[in-house]
Amino acid sequence: SDLSMSSTQPNPFEHLSQDPYAYGGEGFHDDYPFSNDRIDPQFAYRHLPHEAARGFVISVGSVGAALSLMTGRPEQVVVNIDRNPAVTKMANHILELIEHYGDDKDLIELVNRSLPAVYTTEEAYLRLGLEPHTMRNEFQREVENYSTYHWSVPQNLSAVAMTTRSGLVVPRTADIGNPAFQRDLSLISASVGPCTLLNLTNAHMYFDTPRQLRATLDGLPLAADATITFSINTTDPKSFQVCYASSKEAYFSAIRGEVGEQLAYL
Repeated sequence: SDLSMSSTQPNPFEHLSQDPYAYGGEGFHDDYPFSNDRIDPQFAYRHLPHEAARGFVISVGSVGAALSLMTGRPEQVVVNIDRNPAVTKMANHILELIEHYGDDKDLIELVNRSLPAVYTTEEAYLRLGLEPHTMRNEFQREVENYSTYHWSVPQNLSAVAMTTRSGLVVPRTADIGNPAFQRDLSLISASVGPCTLLNLTNAHMYFDTPRQLRATLDGLPLAADATITFSINTTDPKSFQVCYASSKEAYFSAIRGEVGEQLAYL
């Protein structure tokens, strides 16, 4: 069956566990709940070949990246994951705002005004990235980095709001390589179709070896022609450039040499 679900049909991915530690979740000292990826003006993402009737999205990291990258794509369902529960909490907050105020022309300002109330003082204590002024800056950077692709742009917002209100965006705390997560995801995928878009941001930098990364991707229910989007280092140390690959082999070739690089900073 295809994934042209309506608001009257439950999203099967809602059955994924909401326990933040069931799928290998863990908090970090450096919490950055917004994307720092940049989109090249010539980004050909929307024009890549895809299977129009079926497929779902798996997106690692900020929900802003997930919503922005799927604009103009045929996939309706997105499973948005991050190992960090703080990122998932922000994802739920942003989705709630879009669901309730998706037609508001001042939605960006609403997001900015709401940020101080997202995390408790205890949650934010000594956690880089969770100060309200830092989050505002990071969110503004995300809007600028994604430009016309960002979910908040008027031509994208109505479709994004409809998807959100239909319950087709599922944020969860999970390590993408966690065996329990991969098992539960694959069980659902077996009945609804494969992942046709995998957004990995800079996840490859958190794997010790290429073999470990390859085993992780092999454990995901990917379509043979799934598009893989990923982020690589740029000259700006605070942001990454979004790239895409049309196969796992093309992805592995593109990130060769960067696997494990992030481990030096942890």
